[in-house]
Formats: sequence, C-alpha cells, structure tokens
Amino acid sequence: MGTGKSSVGPIIARMMRKDFVELDMEIEKAAGSTISDIFTLHGEDHFRKIEKEILRRALERENVVLSCGGGAIIDIQNRRLLKKKSIVVWLDASAEVIAERLKDDGSRPLLADNSKESIVNLLEKRLELYREASEIRVQTDDLDINQVALYIAEKIGANYDI
Repeated sequence: MGTGKSSVGPIIARMMRKDFVELDMEIEKAAGSTISDIFTLHGEDHFRKIEKEILRRALERENVVLSCGGGAIIDIQNRRLLKKKSIVVWLDASAEVIAERLKDDGSRPLLADNSKESIVNLLEKRLELYREASEIRVQTDDLDINQVALYIAEKIGANYDI
C-alpha cells in the first residue's frame, strides 16, 4: 500500500501497449462492494477468497499489466501462480514514505490509522513473502512514477513507446 502500484501500473501499460488491471477494482466489481465493506461485513478471510479467484482470472488474460494489492502474496498458491504466469515487480517504500503517502487515506482496512507503527508491523509480516514472490525490486522512496516505470521497463527488457 502506498508504494505507487496504482500510479506506475497505468504508465507501464501505456508504454508497453497493454491493458492495465487493478486487482482491487476488479474485486470490488465482482463483489459489488468496496474492499473496506468486504472486510467489515465478511472479514479478511472472505476477502482473500475473492482476491484469489479474481487474481486467477486476471492472470489468464493476455497483454496486461496487473496491479495486485499488497496482501495478494500472503497465499502460497497466489505466489506460485504469480511467479508462473508473470514477472513480479515489488515496489518497495520505507514506512515513513508510505505513512506520508497514505496520511489522508482512510480506505485501507489493514491500516485504519495509517500510523508508521502499523505500517512497519505489516511490512515486517510480509517482507519475506515479497522477497520470495518478486523477481524485481524497486525502491520508490526517491523516484517519481515516471522514473519507476522506466526502470521497470528496462529491467524486464520491454519494448516500449514513450
């Protein structure tokens, strides 16, 4: 959360002439409610079941750049599927930068207070999973979204238009 996936993804998709798919938006469409509401009304386990199915469907599509929520990698089957069907890029940012980026965003169920402490705790729980799942890691703290997009395109050896 707050690392730039939703901002960088569409840029990369345009550069590579692919469709952009925001997994969280696809989940909300399929569920007919917001992610916050899914968490509140049905809990995280229910959300993760929906996420798993929507991720599987998204990875069946061709010519897409997919932005997954930060928790998609929690499930081992999701990690395996992502590694098998895609190039996984981890956009990394420090807890301080994430807290600053999310300071006015109350839509994150797992970071209701957006405090640095909550962010650090969540990052610590997921750090090894991000390492396991990703092929490319981009530290985004000091880069703008265009720099991140160009870096990723070069790392994956993409043919792209600027």
